[in-house]
Parts: sequence; C-alpha cells; structure tokens
Amino acid sequence: MSTVKRTPPKKKQTDNPRQIHTSSESDISSAALTSDLVKMNRNKRPRSADSPQGGSTLDFQNLQNTLSSWREEQDSKLATILADIVEIKTQNTHIKESNDEIRKTNEELKVSISFINKQFEDLKKEVEELKRERQDQQRNIENLERTQNVAIPSQRLLVKWPKLLVYRFRTMRSVTYIGCRVGPPTLTPHVL
Repeated sequence: MSTVKRTPPKKKQTDNPRQIHTSSESDISSAALTSDLVKMNRNKRPRSADSPQGGSTLDFQNLQNTLSSWREEQDSKLATILADIVEIKTQNTHIKESNDEIRKTNEELKVSISFINKQFEDLKKEVEELKRERQDQQRNIENLERTQNVAIPSQRLLVKWPKLLVYRFRTMRSVTYIGCRVGPPTLTPHVL
C-alpha cells in the first residue's frame, strides 16, 4: 500500500485571543459534571490531493487470486492436520485397548498375589505349629531319656536273674506276686 502523509489540521484563528478563555469554567470540579452534557462535533479533514481515490492499488482480480492461493495453502495444511488427528485417534484407541488389557492383567495378578499371600500365611501358621510340636516332642524325648537313665540301674538287676525265671514270669501279676514273696518292692516302671 502506498504511504499516505497527512498533516494535522490548522488551528482556526480567532479575532480575539481572550475568547478562548471566556468559555472555560473557573470551577473545575463542576466542569467535569457538565462536560458530559456538552456535545462537540468534530469535522473530518478534507482529503488531500495526493491520496488515492480508489482506496487500494490492487485490483479485485489480483486480490481474489491472492486469497484463493492462501485458501489452498490453508486447506492443504488443514488436510495434513486432519490426517494427523485421525492417526492420533487410532493410536489412542490402540493405547486404550492395551491399557484395558494391562488393567485386566493387573487385576488377575492382584487376585493371584492375594491367593499366594493367603497360602503363604497358611503355610507360615503351619510351620509355626510344627515348630511348637517339635519343641514339645523334643521336651518329651528329653523327659523319656531322663526316665530311661533312672530306669537303667533297675533293669540291670532284672538282667542278673536267671533266664529260667524270666521265661516263667510272663505277666506282670506273676512278677508282682513273686516280688511280694521275696520282699523288695517292685514297681512297674522298674520292670521292663
């Protein structure tokens, strides 16, 4: 476009320079209230002789060609953007499907882990119970060993008896009967 130079309008010359001041208000605060009521008309500046008459130097056909080429560029850009959007949407659907599969797998893993955890807790309880039973068995074995150590000397006394007597005493009742006749007390734990 051509550059248009304009000059500011010239001030009107008044005959009396004091006339400018006569229309001003002495009270500025009240002037602000009354200034809204006063209408001022501005006159347009006249067109200078240098300014173009038709407005634009480009003719209508040239403008139309420029706009159509711009439109084609924008259409091609929009087409590529739409193709990209379609591709992104398909990728999003694939991602959603894979996320759903992952979510399903995670749920299955949660169920399996909770099942395994429950089994582990059950096994842990069983191991603790077996440890307690083992300790109880160990204590029983120690008690039996002490009892056996006490009973061994009395067993040696029975071994010294002749074999014929051992074969004859097949029941505890007969051993007790003979023990009472002989004199020393015989207890059942000592006779084994």
